[in-house]
Amino acid sequence: MKKIITSFILCMTLFMLPSISTFAATAYVKVTASDGTASWTKITGTIKGTNFTIGNGYQRAISSDVEETIDLNEVWSNEDGTGNHYVVVRIEYGAFFKCTKLKKVIFPESSINIYYHAFEGCTNLTSISIQKGEIRSNAFLNCTKLKEVILGNGVTTIESSAFKGCISLTEIDIPDGIKSISSYTFSGCTSLSKVTIPNSVTKIDQQAFGYCSSMTSITLPQNITQIGSYAFISCSSLTSINTPISVTSIGDHAFMNCSGLTSINIQNGTIGSSAFLNCNNLKNVTLGNGVTSIGSTAFSKCSSLTEFVIPQSIKTIQSSTFQGCTKLTKVIIPNSVTKIDQQAFYDCDSLKTITIPNSVTAIGDWAFSGCTGLTTVISQIEEPFVISASVFTKSIYATANPNTIYNQARLVYPEGTEDKYISTSSWNLFSNIKAIPALVLNVGEAGVATLYKEYALKIPENENIKGVYFGKSIENDELVLSPIEGVIPANTGALVYAEPGTYVFHRSEDEGDEITDNLLQGTIVKTKTSAIDGTVLTLGHGKESGEVGFYKYTETWLAANKAYIVLPISSEIKNLGITLDEHSTDIQSVGSKKEGPTSIYDMMGRCFSTKVSLPKGLYIVDGKKIFIR
Repeated sequence: MKKIITSFILCMTLFMLPSISTFAATAYVKVTASDGTASWTKITGTIKGTNFTIGNGYQRAISSDVEETIDLNEVWSNEDGTGNHYVVVRIEYGAFFKCTKLKKVIFPESSINIYYHAFEGCTNLTSISIQKGEIRSNAFLNCTKLKEVILGNGVTTIESSAFKGCISLTEIDIPDGIKSISSYTFSGCTSLSKVTIPNSVTKIDQQAFGYCSSMTSITLPQNITQIGSYAFISCSSLTSINTPISVTSIGDHAFMNCSGLTSINIQNGTIGSSAFLNCNNLKNVTLGNGVTSIGSTAFSKCSSLTEFVIPQSIKTIQSSTFQGCTKLTKVIIPNSVTKIDQQAFYDCDSLKTITIPNSVTAIGDWAFSGCTGLTTVISQIEEPFVISASVFTKSIYATANPNTIYNQARLVYPEGTEDKYISTSSWNLFSNIKAIPALVLNVGEAGVATLYKEYALKIPENENIKGVYFGKSIENDELVLSPIEGVIPANTGALVYAEPGTYVFHRSEDEGDEITDNLLQGTIVKTKTSAIDGTVLTLGHGKESGEVGFYKYTETWLAANKAYIVLPISSEIKNLGITLDEHSTDIQSVGSKKEGPTSIYDMMGRCFSTKVSLPKGLYIVDGKKIFIR
């Protein structure tokens, strides 16, 4: 026991001793005054061999009254500049924090790591030169008089906000080897007019150059892939941007409020929301077919924009994309576009003619509201679809090639909703007004059909409709169905059991209960099967058995507004039968069971004998729901 106690005391003693090679220390650094006289000022840190780290990471390492120039090449053990010479390798957190009289720092040419907030708030610092090492976050934050920054190619890291708020900085050459310009690095450098970015840079992060209002131009490197959110926000003197083909994304608000920007050329990638919002001098926009997405309000309030060609790769014109483009007179919408979102062209009052291609299947509310100059809408859409009265300024839906807005235009509205639109001022100006149902479903002899719509549908109260279901799971090559009550939610594939006939499903204001695990997918437009990633099964009859179920689809096109199932290409399932979830409704207790081994009821509660041949349809057999094919 005594031996154990002795060992414990020895270990604790060793633990409490300082490291032999590293210890807290005081040294002296050379300071030169404006009149050329030199003195030596105490500076604290740690020593490891001949290497000196300034500061301990928690407080200022030198007096805040230090003036003029500090030479970090001259750090000695004695206060008269004699004794042991130390090489500064690191400047710790806040070591020179708010040394407001300091004007210049001479850094060693050897590698040095400048840590967080090291020189933050040194408001009289005017010049630095760093050849090797790393510059950490906020290192020179708000050094408001810092005008000259020289960085050698040995600088490998410049972290976020390193030079943020350096309002006197006029130019900067980013060292070759830097891969990313971190977030806020030069944000608020309002005098920065010239920036050289090497090809090593592949990413410009969030607000890296935000509010650099003196920047007139910038050449983006050929290997850059990402321009982050707010990267150049309010760079109001920037006149043009030509993005390399390597760019894959331009972030939200990236060039917002760049009021001097007159032209852009973007060939690839995605353009984020509000990317060019309020660029009110932007006139020339060239977008290549490699641009796959244009975010909401991307070009909103670009009030000098007169023409715009939307790339063939765009599928949706998103909400408020061109809102407030008051000089926009011409827009070319390609056949790739399937949807025009709400307020997409809101207040484009110089827009006189718009051609809507056949591919468009949905137009959002107020999409053309405020387009007071709009006189002609040329629609290539062959099949009418439901719109609200707020879609166009004059509440119109145009049939093919109308000459005028009122005489040949057709206003189409959802049946039963006229009270919502009849108060519109232009309602009575139309001679062709028609109410149409949301969806007409034909159920064949098999007594089963599928549907899919982009908006909610009310299930008709019709006794001939036996049930509406979604695909709950696949068990033993059978699709197990569960019921949908009252309303079919938007974008929800459904299977309808009903007597053969035609049924009208109206649009529902009620969105219905969300269904998150539905196996039944669908499309609102005619779609190529090859465009769907996986094996498609559609409702039909087996070639050999004749039974109704889901079978592998081999045709080229899928019909619109129909539901189907997509299985992985590797799946061995070639067809699926149909069964109902045992607990899907409350009908299982209808009537009283007949004597014998089996009881059979239809969905109306009528009892059937096991000896008769049952017609096709839904039945309850011994308490379970079964579809007789």
